[in-house]
Amino acid sequence: MELQEELAILKGSAHLRQRKELRFQFIEDHRSEFRVEKMCSVMQVSRSGFYKWRKAMPSELELRKAKVLERVAYYFHDSEGRYGSPKITQLLRKEGVGISERTVGNYMKELGIQAHIEQSLR
Repeated sequence: MELQEELAILKGSAHLRQRKELRFQFIEDHRSEFRVEKMCSVMQVSRSGFYKWRKAMPSELELRKAKVLERVAYYFHDSEGRYGSPKITQLLRKEGVGISERTVGNYMKELGIQAHIEQSLR
């Protein structure tokens, strides 16, 4: 029984090669399926580390990223999906946000949005 439980947890064994934060997120996502104690053991992390991670407040960088993601999504939808990373970067810089075009492009990819370029009719 115990071995079967461990094997079920390890089906997604790619998580063992991930950063601790991702392993903690996996444990959090599967708490209803398996015992936390068993998952921590299988994932090679401490229970205290997991609970400390759960209590931790988001860092300044995470808060800033969340705010920028919100603004990127706003500008994209406000432009009816026409603006790409160069234009959105320009608008964010006007707001006083120091950010590169590449970062905006990565955020857009993370959000699953892409500019639609309409070709003019001749």
